[in-house]
Amino acid sequence: MHHHHAVSEKAAPSLFRLSSPPSLHWASWGDEYVVFDEASGQTHLLDPIKAYILDVLSGGNADVLRLTLLLEKALSVPAHVNSHEVVLAALEQLERTQLVEAVPL
Repeated sequence: MHHHHAVSEKAAPSLFRLSSPPSLHWASWGDEYVVFDEASGQTHLLDPIKAYILDVLSGGNADVLRLTLLLEKALSVPAHVNSHEVVLAALEQLERTQLVEAVPL
């Protein structure tokens, strides 16, 4: 059985969560956010969008729609920006750096 990548539009909405919440340590300077992941020993530089997504997920799991709506409220996203796409791209990068993972359905 081959299964679809997490980001297929018609599928049940995937929830995302932090991969290892207790091991994350934050620092920020202006618009730069740095998060140190004790579990992997890696330090990640985050833009405000990724930092915001991590912050939301640290309070509980959320799907792309919820993250998009919250992001639009929290950060003034310019009208020409497709915030849904922005969130998907950010989640993909966060997954790649293993800070965030999709919750298995």
